[in-house]
Amino acid sequence: MDLIWTTGGPQGSGIDTAAHIFTRAVAKAGYYVYGGREYFSNIKGRHSYLTMRISDTPVYSITEKKDMLVSYDAETVFSHFLDIAGSGALIYNTDESDFKLSSIPSMVSPLKVRIADSLGKAGSDITVKAVVEYLNSKGITTLGYSANDAVRELGRRLNESQLGKVRIMINTMAISLSTSILKIDKELVLEAIKDTFGTKSLAENQQAVNLSYEISSKWAWHGVTLNHMPVNGHRILIDGPMAVALGKLAGGLTFQSYYPISPATDESVYLEGHPTFSRNHSGEGNVVVVQTEDEISAIAMANGASLTGARSSTATSGPGFDLMTEGIGYAGMTEIPIVITDYMRGGPSTGLPTRNAQADLLQAVYGGHGEFPRIVFSSGDHIEAFYDAANAFNYAERYQMPVIHLVDKSIMSSYAIIDETLIDTEKCKINRGKIAVGKQDGYKRFQLTEDGVSPRSFLGSPNRFWLTGDEHDERGHILDDSVMRTEMYVKRMKKMELAEREIPESEKYLAYGSSSSRKIIVGWGSTKWPIIESINRLQKEGNEIGFIYFKMFSPFPKGVKRLLEGKEIIDIESNYLGQLGILLGNEISVNPSYHALKVNGRMVSASEVYTAIKLMVENGEKKVIMNGTA
Repeated sequence: MDLIWTTGGPQGSGIDTAAHIFTRAVAKAGYYVYGGREYFSNIKGRHSYLTMRISDTPVYSITEKKDMLVSYDAETVFSHFLDIAGSGALIYNTDESDFKLSSIPSMVSPLKVRIADSLGKAGSDITVKAVVEYLNSKGITTLGYSANDAVRELGRRLNESQLGKVRIMINTMAISLSTSILKIDKELVLEAIKDTFGTKSLAENQQAVNLSYEISSKWAWHGVTLNHMPVNGHRILIDGPMAVALGKLAGGLTFQSYYPISPATDESVYLEGHPTFSRNHSGEGNVVVVQTEDEISAIAMANGASLTGARSSTATSGPGFDLMTEGIGYAGMTEIPIVITDYMRGGPSTGLPTRNAQADLLQAVYGGHGEFPRIVFSSGDHIEAFYDAANAFNYAERYQMPVIHLVDKSIMSSYAIIDETLIDTEKCKINRGKIAVGKQDGYKRFQLTEDGVSPRSFLGSPNRFWLTGDEHDERGHILDDSVMRTEMYVKRMKKMELAEREIPESEKYLAYGSSSSRKIIVGWGSTKWPIIESINRLQKEGNEIGFIYFKMFSPFPKGVKRLLEGKEIIDIESNYLGQLGILLGNEISVNPSYHALKVNGRMVSASEVYTAIKLMVENGEKKVIMNGTA
């Protein structure tokens, strides 16, 4: 069973909450869900929408075509009707049938033009009614209801004459209309509402749900239904910031700094809401979260906390990551273990603050003044993000260097229903690396060692040492000596060689599909599951193709060369330059032959990846720019 469900409306109108109620109800009915939210960077008013994929097996990607579109307003109808599948359905408000496309000031002009072209009409002639007629002509089911009539009837049932107090429940009603025709037990919807709001307004919501089920009982829907399925074990609803935050807590985080920036802020807000927690079997844990005045202060404060022995991190997005570059370089010079989570968004400059991108990769690997060791890796889904966030501290402290964890905005703003057993804190082992225990005579913080890693001592310990961004000797004193400069430089960089040897290949990349295929796809981050789904589909069609999914970029997994040499490589990324492809050329002298790239800021979908691969494999197209709006 596979169903794509989309809803939309003005930002700030409660559609996000309503969609979460829908997701909880679907999960209670026994189904898995994966979905994401797309929204403008203003605070309220502009169009926001959520797309969710529902399946009887775990899913981690979405497709372009929608099986059901639930609209709160005319703009949602106009924005998404062209994406409704041939067997799909539209639920809409008949009160807005005469609403014109030309009268929506918040809709961007290029989209209006595309809609007008698709219908072959002038923009001033396109109404919701015209769209409904168009969909009917395509065999798509349209299910209309009067929101005004529904509000008046609900007000009568609640004995409430002030209909403004009733109208706020229209979101609940619209969601319930879709759960009804999908045959989800309304008691599950009420349970989801109670999970969301508690007992507050539960009686009123029950009346709204009852009315919606009565209205929809008159509709004819011949699509997919979600009959109740048994659930084995427990499942949880998790999103990107929650996955990373929980991973950090499981990994021993005790200090996080941040300056608010979209879309990274949600992670720190979650940590602020859970400053005290249970950590495995070691009793109660605590984390200090500090909102600083800017990103420069955030990285400096995180460095300082790490020097005291705290497992320390900061979270930011592209522009903030730019500002942190000097502080990251300081951590590289003074060998401070620090974790930086970069939630990648569209750039450059302010760019697209609330949209997706994978364009920070080269900056993370090469950015900064001079050369210094750093580990750079990324996550491709919520489960990976949890374990990666925990393991990042082990990398940082084992090798005493900055660790940059890249997370796509698509993962940050998406959420999934997963089996609880997939998030296991017992698997998050803590390795604090070399620590100088007790007072040591003649302690040298930056002692020259064979592997480049020196015993670390914390501020406040009996061992005295000096810290400076300048080059220094083994105790930390500033020293501009050519021989010592060379020795210290080599000592720091040798840690990268150690990490390259020690970190298992399975933490650097994973292979999927057919490794013997002449064509091999490479990708990373949020492209992971759309690619996996696409190659599975291609294999069923008789097309053998492999996929190397990259997780680590510094140190680069040079062992992957044996899998890629002599192959035709297809590079799939959410940037224009093909930055992973550039790294392949720089690090192992292997260059992609084909590129499928996306830069419009929207989530990469399985359907557009499949189409792009077909164009390259069957038609020989060298470069495909994906432009889907899922």
